[in-house]
Amino acid sequence: LYLEEANRFINLKKYEEALKFILSYFKKFPNKTVGNTVLGDLIYQLSLAFSKNKKYSLSEKCWNLLININPDNYYYKRLKDKIRYLKEKDEKGYFSRAIQLLELIEECEEYLRNPAKRIDDESWINKVSTILEKAESLDPFFDIIWEDKGIFNTLTLNFKDSIKCFKESARLNPSNETVWVHLGLAYVQLGEYKSALEALDKALKLNPQYRYAKEKHRMVKSILLENRGDESRLSGNLKEAYEFYR
Repeated sequence: LYLEEANRFINLKKYEEALKFILSYFKKFPNKTVGNTVLGDLIYQLSLAFSKNKKYSLSEKCWNLLININPDNYYYKRLKDKIRYLKEKDEKGYFSRAIQLLELIEECEEYLRNPAKRIDDESWINKVSTILEKAESLDPFFDIIWEDKGIFNTLTLNFKDSIKCFKESARLNPSNETVWVHLGLAYVQLGEYKSALEALDKALKLNPQYRYAKEKHRMVKSILLENRGDESRLSGNLKEAYEFYR
Protein backbone atom coordinates (compact mmCIF):
# COMPACT_ATOMS: atom_id res chain seq x y z
CA LEU A 1 0.00 0.00 0.00
CA TYR A 2 2.82 2.43 0.88
CA LEU A 3 4.57 1.82 -2.44
CA GLU A 4 1.34 2.01 -4.41
CA GLU A 5 0.62 5.40 -2.87
CA ALA A 6 4.16 6.57 -3.55
CA ASN A 7 3.81 5.53 -7.19
CA ARG A 8 0.46 7.32 -7.45
CA PHE A 9 1.93 10.58 -6.17
CA ILE A 10 4.92 10.25 -8.50
CA ASN A 11 2.52 9.95 -11.44
CA LEU A 12 0.72 13.06 -10.15
CA LYS A 13 4.12 14.81 -9.91
CA LYS A 14 3.59 15.36 -6.19
CA TYR A 15 7.07 14.21 -5.37
CA GLU A 16 7.33 15.35 -1.77
CA GLU A 17 4.13 13.50 -0.93
CA ALA A 18 5.55 10.40 -2.60
CA LEU A 19 8.71 10.72 -0.51
CA LYS A 20 6.65 10.71 2.69
CA PHE A 21 5.26 7.27 1.81
CA ILE A 22 8.73 6.01 0.89
CA LEU A 23 10.13 7.12 4.25
CA SER A 24 7.16 5.56 6.04
CA TYR A 25 7.88 2.29 4.25
CA PHE A 26 11.49 2.35 5.47
CA LYS A 27 10.29 2.96 9.00
CA LYS A 28 7.51 0.37 8.91
CA PHE A 29 9.35 -2.38 7.01
CA PRO A 30 13.11 -1.94 7.62
CA ASN A 31 13.77 -5.62 6.84
CA LYS A 32 12.13 -5.40 3.40
CA THR A 33 14.23 -2.63 1.90
CA VAL A 34 17.57 -4.29 1.00
CA GLY A 35 17.48 -5.57 -2.56
CA ASN A 36 13.88 -4.35 -3.08
CA THR A 37 13.91 -3.45 -6.79
CA VAL A 38 10.36 -2.05 -6.83
CA LEU A 39 11.25 0.31 -4.00
CA GLY A 40 14.53 1.16 -5.71
CA ASP A 41 12.84 2.06 -9.00
CA LEU A 42 10.44 4.41 -7.22
CA ILE A 43 13.22 6.16 -5.29
CA TYR A 44 15.32 6.43 -8.45
CA GLN A 45 12.44 8.19 -10.21
CA LEU A 46 11.99 10.48 -7.22
CA SER A 47 15.66 11.39 -6.99
CA LEU A 48 15.85 12.27 -10.68
CA ALA A 49 12.59 14.24 -10.49
CA PHE A 50 13.84 16.28 -7.53
CA SER A 51 17.05 17.07 -9.43
CA LYS A 52 15.12 18.21 -12.50
CA ASN A 53 13.10 20.47 -10.21
CA LYS A 54 16.31 21.84 -8.65
CA LYS A 55 15.60 20.32 -5.24
CA TYR A 56 19.05 18.87 -4.86
CA SER A 57 19.00 18.19 -1.11
CA LEU A 58 15.91 16.00 -1.53
CA SER A 59 17.47 14.32 -4.56
CA GLU A 60 20.60 13.47 -2.57
CA LYS A 61 18.45 12.23 0.30
CA CYS A 62 16.78 9.81 -2.11
CA TRP A 63 20.15 8.73 -3.46
CA ASN A 64 21.31 7.82 0.05
CA LEU A 65 18.22 5.63 0.41
CA LEU A 66 19.06 3.91 -2.88
CA ILE A 67 22.57 3.03 -1.76
CA ASN A 68 21.10 1.41 1.34
CA ILE A 69 18.93 -0.77 -0.92
CA ASN A 70 21.80 -1.89 -3.15
CA PRO A 71 25.26 -0.28 -2.85
CA ASP A 72 26.56 -2.10 -5.94
CA ASN A 73 23.79 -1.18 -8.38
CA TYR A 74 25.42 0.42 -11.43
CA TYR A 75 22.58 2.81 -12.22
CA TYR A 76 22.20 3.88 -8.61
CA LYS A 77 25.91 4.73 -8.57
CA ARG A 78 25.84 6.82 -11.72
CA LEU A 79 22.73 8.69 -10.54
CA LYS A 80 24.96 10.58 -8.11
CA ASP A 81 27.02 11.89 -11.04
CA LYS A 82 23.83 12.99 -12.80
CA ILE A 83 22.73 14.93 -9.71
CA ARG A 84 26.18 16.51 -9.44
CA TYR A 85 26.14 17.45 -13.12
CA LEU A 86 22.73 19.11 -12.98
CA LYS A 87 23.68 21.05 -9.86
CA GLU A 88 26.95 22.29 -11.40
CA LYS A 89 25.31 23.33 -14.67
CA ASP A 90 22.46 25.02 -12.81
CA GLU A 91 24.96 27.16 -10.91
CA LYS A 92 26.60 28.16 -14.22
CA GLY A 93 23.32 28.94 -15.97
CA TYR A 94 23.22 25.92 -18.30
CA PHE A 95 20.41 24.00 -16.63
CA SER A 96 18.10 23.55 -19.65
CA ARG A 97 20.99 22.27 -21.75
CA ALA A 98 21.96 19.86 -18.99
CA ILE A 99 18.38 18.55 -18.79
CA GLN A 100 18.41 17.96 -22.54
CA LEU A 101 21.67 16.04 -22.23
CA LEU A 102 20.43 13.86 -19.37
CA GLU A 103 17.32 12.95 -21.33
CA LEU A 104 19.57 11.71 -24.13
CA ILE A 105 21.63 9.70 -21.66
CA GLU A 106 18.51 8.13 -20.16
CA GLU A 107 17.35 7.19 -23.67
CA CYS A 108 20.76 5.72 -24.41
CA GLU A 109 20.68 3.70 -21.18
CA GLU A 110 17.42 2.07 -22.23
CA TYR A 111 18.97 0.94 -25.51
CA LEU A 112 22.17 -0.30 -23.87
CA ARG A 113 20.17 -2.36 -21.36
CA ASN A 114 18.18 -4.15 -24.06
CA PRO A 115 19.78 -7.61 -24.40
CA ALA A 116 17.71 -8.60 -27.43
CA LYS A 117 19.28 -6.01 -29.72
CA ARG A 118 22.96 -5.43 -30.20
CA ILE A 119 25.62 -6.30 -32.71
CA ASP A 120 23.24 -8.04 -35.12
CA ASP A 121 20.78 -5.13 -35.30
CA GLU A 122 21.87 -2.31 -37.60
CA SER A 123 18.96 -0.05 -36.62
CA TRP A 124 19.94 -0.43 -32.94
CA ILE A 125 23.55 0.47 -33.73
CA ASN A 126 22.52 3.53 -35.77
CA LYS A 127 20.09 4.73 -33.12
CA VAL A 128 22.60 4.49 -30.25
CA SER A 129 25.32 6.12 -32.38
CA THR A 130 23.01 9.05 -33.14
CA ILE A 131 22.06 9.53 -29.49
CA LEU A 132 25.70 9.50 -28.39
CA GLU A 133 26.70 11.96 -31.11
CA LYS A 134 23.97 14.37 -30.00
CA ALA A 135 24.99 13.99 -26.36
CA GLU A 136 28.65 14.63 -27.13
CA SER A 137 27.76 17.74 -29.14
CA LEU A 138 25.99 19.16 -26.07
CA ASP A 139 28.90 18.56 -23.70
CA PRO A 140 31.97 16.50 -24.66
CA PHE A 141 33.35 16.88 -21.12
CA PHE A 142 30.67 14.90 -19.28
CA ASP A 143 32.26 11.61 -18.26
CA ILE A 144 29.04 9.56 -18.47
CA ILE A 145 28.88 10.14 -22.24
CA TRP A 146 32.29 8.56 -22.69
CA GLU A 147 31.39 5.72 -20.37
CA ASP A 148 28.30 4.98 -22.46
CA LYS A 149 30.36 5.21 -25.65
CA GLY A 150 32.70 2.64 -24.13
CA ILE A 151 29.80 0.34 -23.25
CA PHE A 152 28.42 0.73 -26.77
CA ASN A 153 31.77 -0.17 -28.32
CA THR A 154 32.06 -3.16 -25.99
CA LEU A 155 28.63 -4.43 -27.01
CA THR A 156 29.56 -4.05 -30.68
CA LEU A 157 32.88 -5.85 -30.02
CA ASN A 158 35.07 -2.81 -30.75
CA PHE A 159 37.23 -3.34 -27.66
CA LYS A 160 40.12 -1.07 -28.64
CA ASP A 161 37.69 1.83 -29.10
CA SER A 162 35.92 0.96 -25.86
CA ILE A 163 39.24 1.18 -23.99
CA LYS A 164 39.87 4.65 -25.43
CA CYS A 165 36.40 5.78 -24.34
CA PHE A 166 36.67 4.33 -20.83
CA LYS A 167 40.08 5.96 -20.42
CA GLU A 168 38.63 9.33 -21.39
CA SER A 169 35.74 8.87 -18.98
CA ALA A 170 38.20 7.99 -16.20
CA ARG A 171 40.31 11.04 -17.04
CA LEU A 172 37.26 13.30 -16.71
CA ASN A 173 36.06 11.61 -13.51
CA PRO A 174 38.77 9.44 -11.93
CA SER A 175 36.65 8.89 -8.80
CA ASN A 176 34.07 6.80 -10.71
CA GLU A 177 34.91 3.24 -9.68
CA THR A 178 32.55 1.65 -12.21
CA VAL A 179 34.39 3.05 -15.23
CA TRP A 180 37.61 1.43 -13.97
CA VAL A 181 35.78 -1.90 -13.85
CA HIS A 182 34.51 -1.36 -17.40
CA LEU A 183 38.05 -0.57 -18.49
CA GLY A 184 39.39 -3.67 -16.79
CA LEU A 185 36.86 -5.94 -18.48
CA ALA A 186 37.57 -4.38 -21.87
CA TYR A 187 41.25 -5.23 -21.37
CA VAL A 188 40.22 -8.79 -20.49
CA GLN A 189 38.46 -9.11 -23.85
CA LEU A 190 41.76 -8.29 -25.57
CA GLY A 191 43.68 -10.68 -23.33
CA GLU A 192 45.60 -7.83 -21.64
CA TYR A 193 45.21 -9.21 -18.14
CA LYS A 194 47.92 -7.18 -16.42
CA SER A 195 46.33 -3.92 -17.61
CA ALA A 196 42.96 -5.31 -16.55
CA LEU A 197 44.28 -5.99 -13.07
CA GLU A 198 45.67 -2.45 -12.79
CA ALA A 199 42.29 -0.96 -13.72
CA LEU A 200 40.43 -3.19 -11.26
CA ASP A 201 42.97 -2.25 -8.56
CA LYS A 202 41.99 1.38 -9.05
CA ALA A 203 38.30 0.54 -8.73
CA LEU A 204 38.93 -1.28 -5.45
CA LYS A 205 41.12 1.52 -4.13
CA LEU A 206 38.16 3.86 -4.60
CA ASN A 207 35.69 1.39 -3.10
CA PRO A 208 37.18 -1.63 -1.30
CA GLN A 209 33.67 -3.01 -0.67
CA TYR A 210 32.69 -3.05 -4.37
CA ARG A 211 31.67 -6.71 -4.63
CA TYR A 212 31.50 -6.90 -8.43
CA ALA A 213 34.98 -5.39 -8.76
CA LYS A 214 36.36 -7.86 -6.18
CA GLU A 215 34.89 -10.80 -8.12
CA LYS A 216 36.44 -9.66 -11.40
CA HIS A 217 39.74 -8.88 -9.69
CA ARG A 218 39.92 -12.42 -8.28
CA MET A 219 39.06 -13.86 -11.68
CA VAL A 220 41.79 -11.95 -13.54
CA LYS A 221 44.35 -12.59 -10.82
CA SER A 222 43.65 -16.33 -10.92
CA ILE A 223 44.15 -16.37 -14.69
CA LEU A 224 47.53 -14.66 -14.35
CA LEU A 225 48.59 -16.96 -11.51
CA GLU A 226 47.58 -19.99 -13.57
CA ASN A 227 49.91 -18.81 -16.32
CA ARG A 228 52.63 -17.41 -14.04
CA GLY A 229 52.00 -13.89 -15.30
CA ASP A 230 52.61 -14.85 -18.93
CA GLU A 231 49.62 -13.69 -20.99
CA SER A 232 50.86 -15.58 -24.05
CA ARG A 233 50.37 -18.92 -22.26
CA LEU A 234 46.60 -18.59 -21.88
CA SER A 235 44.87 -21.83 -22.73
CA GLY A 236 41.63 -22.24 -24.63
CA ASN A 237 40.04 -23.71 -21.50
CA LEU A 238 40.73 -20.54 -19.53
CA LYS A 239 39.23 -18.41 -22.26
CA GLU A 240 36.15 -20.60 -22.32
CA ALA A 241 35.95 -20.41 -18.53
CA TYR A 242 36.04 -16.64 -18.70
CA GLU A 243 33.25 -16.53 -21.29
CA PHE A 244 31.12 -18.76 -19.06
CA TYR A 245 31.90 -16.61 -16.02
CA ARG A 246 31.04 -13.40 -17.91
